[in-house]
Amino acid sequence: MLAEWSDQFDAFQAEIASVDKKMKGLREFLKVTFERLKPEIAALKKAGTAFNVCAGCGFEAAAVEQVEGMRFEQRCKVCGLGGTYLEIQCPAKCGTTLHIEAEYGSDLTCPTCGGEVTVSDLADVLDTEGYDPTDFHTPINCAYCSSLGSVVQHHEIFICTECLERDVGAPTCEWCNEVQIGGGDLEHSHYTGCEFCDGHAGWMKDD
Repeated sequence: MLAEWSDQFDAFQAEIASVDKKMKGLREFLKVTFERLKPEIAALKKAGTAFNVCAGCGFEAAAVEQVEGMRFEQRCKVCGLGGTYLEIQCPAKCGTTLHIEAEYGSDLTCPTCGGEVTVSDLADVLDTEGYDPTDFHTPINCAYCSSLGSVVQHHEIFICTECLERDVGAPTCEWCNEVQIGGGDLEHSHYTGCEFCDGHAGWMKDD
């Protein structure tokens, strides 16, 4: 009805959205939805799609898509909850596969052995570029969390090992020459600066 008579319901979109949100919060409603989707989920599993248990509704209905290397995205077919996570093996080698939410403040503790995943651990497993320690290596900073040298390249993207933010490029500030993610395209950074400097304007102001 909402699709066929959309013009008739336009004035009630806010109310409909509110009711929809409350309905999705009802466990029984979600259970019915999951039961209805079981054949579709089974077919997708047979075709090769992996599913995780959704942290929102608790059903094994979060379809997984590998985005880049160890970076995955999932979206629940029952409640719609989505998110991005990093899949790595426990650095303590206890055999556990860890799913770390790709956002600041994520739990970095292995639920099996209790070991902590450090920034260094993340850098070791995420860095796909590698470099000769005898060669000069330009550190990449993160403007999202103001961390220095915390970013590694993971295939075609750059990930901060401190806050887990990511970007498709790592431009260089035209004033301080700091390479970074999260600072925009830095087109006018010679004058305006970046997260890590005040640019030419700041230098002139100090004078």
